[in-house]
Amino acid sequence: MKSIGINLYTYLARKSFSCFTLFEGVFRRRVENFRMKTKVRAPSNQFSCRGFTLLELLVVIAIISILASILLPALRNARDKAIEVSCSGKEKQLSLAMAEYCNENDDWLTVFYQTQSDGQVQKWYSLLNVYVQPSLPPTQYNLSRMLFCPAIQWGKMPGYGSNLGTAFGYGLNYKVVPDNTPLRGGRKLMEIAKPASTILIGDNSVSIKPNVAPNFSQRAALYIPVISPSGLGMTDYEANINKHNKAKNLIWVDGHVSREFLDIMQSKYSSGEWWTYDQ
Repeated sequence: MKSIGINLYTYLARKSFSCFTLFEGVFRRRVENFRMKTKVRAPSNQFSCRGFTLLELLVVIAIISILASILLPALRNARDKAIEVSCSGKEKQLSLAMAEYCNENDDWLTVFYQTQSDGQVQKWYSLLNVYVQPSLPPTQYNLSRMLFCPAIQWGKMPGYGSNLGTAFGYGLNYKVVPDNTPLRGGRKLMEIAKPASTILIGDNSVSIKPNVAPNFSQRAALYIPVISPSGLGMTDYEANINKHNKAKNLIWVDGHVSREFLDIMQSKYSSGEWWTYDQ
């Protein structure tokens, strides 16, 4: 009985080992097959590199053209906005300079221009030199760096002595501040009826086109858009239409700076607003 049990145990053990061996072989073959299927093959040299076809090249060119048509206007607008912001920044500096001048001169605004006893002429901008560029004396032909509108990229800048700045860009509203009077014969702040809605300084009539500008003596003035300043050969509107997208940057008597369209500036003049001290 005992020998039968031993033989049976031996038989079952051999069968179990055989089954395990068979299973192991099957498992090994499956693993090997899986490895072969997932193995990354080295690139073959049987296919040679080829260039673009004409159709593919045309498609690429078309895509580039479409992207350029979308991006270029946006880049141009960004550049124009940067110029506008830079111009406004310069005008803000001039606004602060005028405020300092008024504080030191009993609330008198600068005169438009003044002929001194020795024949020297002082313009409104030269009287502000000490506040924006103290190294410059307060005489007519000394133009501070704040006077150059960044939209105007031609001419000599800045002007010192005989090296006149050709393309300086800002003018004083001569309908608010009178011409050729004593330093304290211009206009006091208290005389301005509506400081927040009265123009003091703005873009002058110098064009962004090279050599298109009024006579030098006329460039210190802010003109109404329909007027043609001496020597310009066109209206102030035409000279400014491409400078800030049909608009001007303006300094108001109360000191704030804003951008206003040329058409609105003209209509306000026609209705008796913005331009005169007693509106």
